[in-house]
Order: sequence, then structure tokens, then C-alpha cells
Amino acid sequence: MEKQRETPTLLSIPLELRQDVYLRLFNKWVPHQRDKYANILYVCHQTHDEGLEILLRDSKHFHTLPALLTWIQRGNPRYLRFVKSISLHAYEESMKELRNGIWNTVSMEEEEAKKTQETLDEAVKKDATAWEETYVDTLLKAGIPWPNSLESVGKPLSKIAKLRRMIKEMLSPPQEAAPSADVRQNPRISIPTLVTALQSLSGLQSIWVNTGGKSGASATSPEAYLPDQQFLLSLLVSCSRETLRELSFPAAGLTPLTFLRSMPQLRLLRFSGYSLSSPEETLEVLRSCPKLREMSIYRYPEFYDKEHNTVTSDLERHVSFTPSVLAGMHPLTVFQISHMSSQVSSHTLTLDMLDAVVGTHADSLRQIRIGADGTISDELARKILETVRDLQKVEIVEIRFKVRFEMSGLGKKELAEFVPVSALKGQMAVYRERHSKDVTVKIEDVRKEREAQFFEEERQT
Repeated sequence: MEKQRETPTLLSIPLELRQDVYLRLFNKWVPHQRDKYANILYVCHQTHDEGLEILLRDSKHFHTLPALLTWIQRGNPRYLRFVKSISLHAYEESMKELRNGIWNTVSMEEEEAKKTQETLDEAVKKDATAWEETYVDTLLKAGIPWPNSLESVGKPLSKIAKLRRMIKEMLSPPQEAAPSADVRQNPRISIPTLVTALQSLSGLQSIWVNTGGKSGASATSPEAYLPDQQFLLSLLVSCSRETLRELSFPAAGLTPLTFLRSMPQLRLLRFSGYSLSSPEETLEVLRSCPKLREMSIYRYPEFYDKEHNTVTSDLERHVSFTPSVLAGMHPLTVFQISHMSSQVSSHTLTLDMLDAVVGTHADSLRQIRIGADGTISDELARKILETVRDLQKVEIVEIRFKVRFEMSGLGKKELAEFVPVSALKGQMAVYRERHSKDVTVKIEDVRKEREAQFFEEERQT
């Protein structure tokens, strides 16, 4: 008698299939569905561990640094290693808790900023406690004035004494003492506590950080927290250096890029293209990351400059991602320029940059994305289209730009001719500033038309 086949259950099917089930149940695009099916985590230990690992893969967003710290501290250390991606808004409100709400002003020139970064680089291998002195030393090098309370001790304090006293009295108030009104009004973050918390995210692979001032803060704001934000960015990278695959800091103040040096797993870097590093130093840093294959240059709208303590007119002299840098990088598989400013011309979307794309990365690129919110010249527009056409191995194409006049003879059919034969999906769109005759083609439609034409020609022959 033939043995009756057992009906498969969730726990009897292969792990790969169970993971697909969890992914469908915890669909991040359908929040109410996620809440509805979260009870599967409580069925048994196995579904709890497997399901939670899938649930924690989605990026977790935190509006402040204290929110991130609190979330980590409340989490089960056993499962924190499953966290793969976080995004963080590290604005002035967060930095005030790092600086303890006692400093008055920031005054830092470019050379001082580089010295600050050197201090951070030396601290990459330090333990959690040593980061305290590193942070305080960062503020010292940035020219942060000392609180009056530290100068009223009757005799001059040595640098180490100042550091220790500041750490003891300002950053780490005694646990047993009742919090003072000042502490309640000015919450404080202990640096060792923060370092230990970040190190518990041992499987972190993706970080997105936005830094800047308060809404409406100007570049000369007395509450600019650039040194603190540099410190935090370096600390985040340091604590996940061995596992980090994607790093994004497109809306950040100007900072040296040396903290990116020699990241063994970094695959994708997304930043504004501006920094305090020279193009030569930028290229050296990027080449030191052996697996870096995806580069994304993000330029946020110009009103972000004011909020991020940046003078827009000064940005041109801080361009660190140049055509020579792109030409000298390891072969890229993905390249993107997204210029979201409609009032300021792009310093990276240029004719020379497009030449570097084709000259160095034509054989390796599989994805090309170029977007410009502001109006560009017809010459640059045509150069973009010719560049895309010359990338004969690219598979995903996303092109979007606006021209002032109607490009002569450019209709839907003509635009489709610039679509590479290898392209599988995406879109190319050309918008007109003074006319309503916008032109858009979908890559999938162009591919279908070409296939239909090919089969028709084959039939006729």
C-alpha cells in the first residue's frame, strides 16, 4: 500500500521558502499587513527568530541620535545583530546632547577641520572609553570655548585634567545622584554608552546620515555643530567598518573624506560631491576601498545649504569629485548624478564628467542614472544622450533633464534611438522649459518595438 504523502507545513518546508513567506507577511509597503501578521513571531521560538531576522532587515529611521540610542538600549542584544540598515537625522538637536548644551559658538577654518579629522582617524581603533577624550579633543581643535565653570578652580588646569574633569562632570554625571534641573533641561549622551550601543549593531550594512543645523539656520549660526557631526559620522563608520556595504551622507556639511579610507566591504557611496578633501586625496580614499562599485552624487536643493551651514557660493572651490577622480576609480557597475537644485548649476554634471564615464567605465557599467531639475544647455543634453547610447552593456537607464529650447528634431522616435541595445528597463525623459512638447520613452517599450521589428524582418526574409 502506497504511503500517504504528508501535507507540508510552515516548519517543514525549506528555510528559503519560509523566508519568502516572512517577506510577504512583513511587507514594508503595507504597514497594516505587517501589524496583522506580527503574531507569527509568537507561535514558537523558531518562527520568532526566523521572522524577526527578516523584520529587522528593513531600514530603521531615527529622527534624532537619542532616539537611535534609546532604541538600541531597549533591544535584545541577541537580535541587534540582525539589524542591517539605519538612517539618522543628526541635526543640531542631537548634537546638543553630545556637547551637553554648554558650548557657545563654533569657529573652525578648513585646516582646523582637517586636523579634527586626523584626530578622528587616529581614534578608529580606540575602545569606547577613549572616544570620550577623542570627542573633547575634537571640540578643542575646533576652537570651542570652555565653560566658565572649568576655569574657576583657582589654578590653571592641564589639558588632561580639563578632559577628565569635563568627562566626569559634563558627559557622565554620577548614576546615583539625582539629576539636576540642568541635566533634565539638557539631556546628555555618554560617549562610551553611545560607542557600546553602536558596536552592538554588529551586522550593520547600510547607513544613511543627514546632518545640518536647525531649520532656517544660517552658515554663520552661533549654534553650528559641524565638529560634532564630523565626530558622529566618523564614529558611525568606525563602529561598522568591517561590515558596512552602503554609506550615504548627501545632506551633510563640508567634511574631509579620510574617515572613508580602507573600508573592506563598502560597495556603494552616496554623497554631494563636495568636501574638504582635495580631488587627489578623494581619489586616494576611494581607491583604498577595494569593493566600491557604485557611486552616487546627490546635490540637494540650494535651500538645504543654509540649513546645513554651507555657503552656496563657496561650494565651487570644494568640489572634490571631479572627472579625474571618476576616471581614476575602480570600474563601476552603477553611476548616478542627481542634481535637485533648480537655481544652481551642477559642478559634477559636466561634459568632462560624461567623457570620464565612457572613457573608464563603459565596459563595466550596468546602471546609469542622471537627473537634473534645473535647465541645462542643449549641448550638455545631447552629450548625455550620446553618453547613454555609447554604454553598450548597460541594462538599467534612468535619464531626466530639462532644456530651455526644443532640441531640433528630437521626438519620441529620435529619443528612442539613443537607448542602448543592451538596456532592459528604465526611462528617458526630456522636458521643455518653454514648450509643452515633453518627450518620454520607456525602455521596455523600445525593447518590445525592436523585437517586433526584428521578427518582422526575419519573417520577410
